[in-house]
Amino acid sequence: MSCLAAKNISSSYLSTPSAVLKVPMKTERISDFFRERMIFAKLAAIILWVSYVISLILGNPSIPSNLKGEVVTADHLAWYTAARLIREGQPEKVYDHEFVMGYQAKLFPSQQWTTLMAYRNPPFYALLYWPTSSLPFVTSTLIWTFIHIGLLWFSVRWVIDEDPRSKWMTFFWVFSLYPMFCAISYGQNTILSFAIFAGTYRLLANGRPFTAGMVAGLLLFKPQLLLGLVVWGVLDIRRKWLCLLGVIATGIALIGGSYPLMPEVWQGFLISLKSNVAFDNFEQWKMHNPLAFWRLLMPHATSWHWPLAGVCSLIAVGGFVQLWRKRKQDLHIMFGGAVFLTLWASPHAMIYEWGLLALTGLLWLPERKRNPNAWFLLYGAAWVVTFLSSHFAELQLTLQGIDPASRNGFAVQLSIPVLAIVGWRAIRLLRHS
Repeated sequence: MSCLAAKNISSSYLSTPSAVLKVPMKTERISDFFRERMIFAKLAAIILWVSYVISLILGNPSIPSNLKGEVVTADHLAWYTAARLIREGQPEKVYDHEFVMGYQAKLFPSQQWTTLMAYRNPPFYALLYWPTSSLPFVTSTLIWTFIHIGLLWFSVRWVIDEDPRSKWMTFFWVFSLYPMFCAISYGQNTILSFAIFAGTYRLLANGRPFTAGMVAGLLLFKPQLLLGLVVWGVLDIRRKWLCLLGVIATGIALIGGSYPLMPEVWQGFLISLKSNVAFDNFEQWKMHNPLAFWRLLMPHATSWHWPLAGVCSLIAVGGFVQLWRKRKQDLHIMFGGAVFLTLWASPHAMIYEWGLLALTGLLWLPERKRNPNAWFLLYGAAWVVTFLSSHFAELQLTLQGIDPASRNGFAVQLSIPVLAIVGWRAIRLLRHS
């Protein structure tokens, strides 16, 4: 996305002194330096995707697995398994992790499958995968991969109004984000969330708050993704109360419609809820949130992790409040800010969920006209740090001779402080534009 801050800006607009904030010459020189090297970012994204496709072709597409024998789109297995168990009349086993691990191993008889892909979402979400649960896993994951790519294309079109030729380049940069690559290659549902956010924004822009709230309510399959919208709604309750009613209506429909069909699954979900909220059995180097940052930075100071993460989240909320006070009338600014807040302040944000940052970038694109150099650097910093940070943290652990999957090693997850600076600087630009 780093090129989006510099593309399609008319020379007449830039030549108007009132339209452009004063930018230090140093910022201009730095932005010019990186603009001239944009080809390297494009090549990195192309190489990443081409390597992935070649690895699949030379691996075992029937599983599917790559050259290393790793099952790709493996996260899809969690939802596929849950829907399949419900279809087979074993709904009570959906949250039985010991049973699920053995069940999933039987789906890959040619693999030594020892990983648990646990289903952690509310029960109603599994029903979305009912239609493809009777198909082989590889067929199901291919269908959903193409659905996600199609949803991403339409979501980009819903959010921005540009010349159709520009939309292709915009789509390229959205697709080039490393978190978006992770979402697709892991088989994750980030793009579904992206589409729900985009649909919510479009309905709000069209003056339909209740319907927008109903669409936003679909995010209840990952309730933490509503964090930013909830904070915004509380601040602006006099104008957003219809949105709240829409979210409640969707919640009642999803829970009330699914509970009578599978009460056993809901009971299992409630039992597993405490461990799911803790979210402490994942590889921390793949997590990009304040909680994981402190877990990696101070692995043995466990009593400090949640308090420090809470302070970071409160600071992020404070920044959002400052933005709201100045730009509350600007839907695209506030919606983009709510998505950014959700990602940075949530204790559950994984690398693939940062693909939603593209939505913030798309919504804030019009602001680049007022200060193109500063915005170019911010977009570029976000693109680069999300591309590199995960594996840089993994490398730090590996160099210490520590298994990256453990919780014992020290590492610095660069994305959190860098994205905090990006967010802080963006708020300053938005408040003064």
